[in-house]
Amino acid sequence: MATSVDTNRLRCLLLDSDKALADAAEQALADAAAEGIVVVCGPVFAELLAVGVWDAPGLAAELPRSHIEVDDRFSRDAWVAAAKAFAHYLDARRPAEYLCPNCGARQRFRCRSCGSELGRPKHAFTDFLIGAHAVHFAAAAEAPSHRRQG
Repeated sequence: MATSVDTNRLRCLLLDSDKALADAAEQALADAAAEGIVVVCGPVFAELLAVGVWDAPGLAAELPRSHIEVDDRFSRDAWVAAAKAFAHYLDARRPAEYLCPNCGARQRFRCRSCGSELGRPKHAFTDFLIGAHAVHFAAAAEAPSHRRQG
């Protein structure tokens, strides 16, 4: 079995800001490692670097200590799947409304100067890349020629 890990789980584990979350993340990753390969894709590596705690060589050394490999490969199929999912997500989010996290009210924002609508909320395409990589990596890892020996 292959497990592709997202940034948030790793932040809990590697930064240890919340002991209970870090312990849960460590256990989940240990369970996944016992079942097979555990990877992060390039965008997760980049998001972890952006935290500002590690430089690239330091992070590249830290991940294997947690039994996590970095998979820098991205198939064209994964890119296409991410783009399609992101386009579908943006279409579903129209019109340009923001939800108040407190009361749930829908808001639209306009420029105070000219009155133009300021557009849709900003979304991270990276999340769609990470998801597409997970799906495509897991499928490839399950193929007989990619299974981990041991």
